[in-house]
Amino acid sequence: MKYFVSILAAALLTAVCCNIGTAQTASEENQPWHLVFASDLAKIADPQKTDGLGYTLTEEESLDQAIKKAIIDNKAPACQVAKLAVGMNFNPYSVLSGIFKCGGKVGLDELCMCATEIGDTDPLLRELNLDDLPIDKTVMKQAADDAVAANLLTQDEVSQSQCLNDQGLAFTEEPTSIEQIDPAEGDPDYSP
Repeated sequence: MKYFVSILAAALLTAVCCNIGTAQTASEENQPWHLVFASDLAKIADPQKTDGLGYTLTEEESLDQAIKKAIIDNKAPACQVAKLAVGMNFNPYSVLSGIFKCGGKVGLDELCMCATEIGDTDPLLRELNLDDLPIDKTVMKQAADDAVAANLLTQDEVSQSQCLNDQGLAFTEEPTSIEQIDPAEGDPDYSP
């Protein structure tokens, strides 16, 4: 009987925990992606966040997970994900790196133009009372170059980005000139 009570208590505790997790997931499914994403970003500042294995996730890992969840699972536009995360004071380079790492199809030119523009405040940012902070194009270029090095983007994607080309930041091969040596010049005389 003593073991039965222990087993029953463990089963009841497991059922309650599963229901709480399901309730959180269900409530997230009913919310717009930007509210879920903002909530995920707010949790990153909490040092108690773990991955379930007993160690604390780094801010970078948590940010990457939140971005991937927003773009892949919730089909959020990469540009708005970038603007929202930067508006919540996350490092623009880390945000862009997370977007490139998420594995979804990201239009570099569209992302560059949107994330670096200055002007009308994005309605999602206004709803969350966040500033619309543009991302510097040199930061965009560095993140894109690092994504190329990690095989997340192709060199063609970066070189064809009109947004980066306009600033002279897109990849272009430097023409190399071959020095021509005149054989008549400077030939040493080796005769005795």
